[in-house]
Amino acid sequence: AFAAQGAKVAICGRDQAKAEAAAAEIAGAHSAEVAGFKADMASAADVDALIKAVTAKFGPIQVLVNNAGITRDGTLKRMTPEQWHEVIDTNLNSVFNTCRSVISDMLDQGYGRIVNIGSLLAKNGGNPRPWIDRQEQERAGNVAYGAAKAGLINLVQSMAVEWAPHGIRVVAVAPGTTLSPVVRDALSDEQVEALLAAHPLATGSQPLAGKINRFSGESRHLGISLFNQVVVSEMYPGISVVYYGSQE
Repeated sequence: AFAAQGAKVAICGRDQAKAEAAAAEIAGAHSAEVAGFKADMASAADVDALIKAVTAKFGPIQVLVNNAGITRDGTLKRMTPEQWHEVIDTNLNSVFNTCRSVISDMLDQGYGRIVNIGSLLAKNGGNPRPWIDRQEQERAGNVAYGAAKAGLINLVQSMAVEWAPHGIRVVAVAPGTTLSPVVRDALSDEQVEALLAAHPLATGSQPLAGKINRFSGESRHLGISLFNQVVVSEMYPGISVVYYGSQE
């Protein structure tokens, strides 16, 4: 959505080849300036180097989208300290790293827009999850993911209050259930059916392929939602949490 509007876009990830491939695809689709960069967003040193590289190529960053995220499903009893820290580092500490690294330039410009990807799990802990049975519920869980997203919302609120007087808007977008590659890879066809049946946009009469297409559409529209949040935040300083096509 940003490239379609003429923005210069930097795509960042741990895999250089994938970042560059995604950048080339977007650049080709929108005739825009898009570049891929390698960085581990959980590493403050990597993020500092990334921001310097992006700034050197495109100039000072005006819009930052924080969407780095992983899952390590498990209940608290079954989760290892390594799994916990991996999720918190990637899903929460990465936001601290990027925002800390861009804020000086944004304050100098007197302008900045920071969009953060939240989740419904920030408020419901991921339960109940209708696409898995009760026995599996006892083995699975989203304790680390939910905690990271809840922490993200509070972090966003704090940054919004701090920086609103300086022309910087910070918002969070909390998407509803979306069949992203991460979600698809984690679920069987039967679990997808149960998930879709529980979603307010799905109907029991639709075939599986049709339902997946509807969720894929929601994923595409999320990019438009992100762009709109940047525009809307001109009028509404502070935080705007959007439950997009969500399941309450």
